[in-house]
Amino acid sequence: MTATRAEIVRVLPPELAAGSRIDDGGIRGSSLHGSWELRFVAAAPLRIGLLELEVTELVIRLEGYSAQDRLRFLARLEQYTRRGGG
Repeated sequence: MTATRAEIVRVLPPELAAGSRIDDGGIRGSSLHGSWELRFVAAAPLRIGLLELEVTELVIRLEGYSAQDRLRFLARLEQYTRRGGG
């Protein structure tokens, strides 16, 4: 994602933003479907001409979720973190 860790955390769905912070700044929590963990990994910046954008990789770990519940989790996360251009 072309965003900082702080920008990603700011736009997370409320149920994820309320999770417990972990050692590396990631977030961990649980739901009725299982447990989840989000880890943030800094990546090389994206350069487009003179423009430089910070990039953060988001590593998502889901345990105990059915295939359908994993898809719902990812769809909701994508809905909140989607960015549009114009």
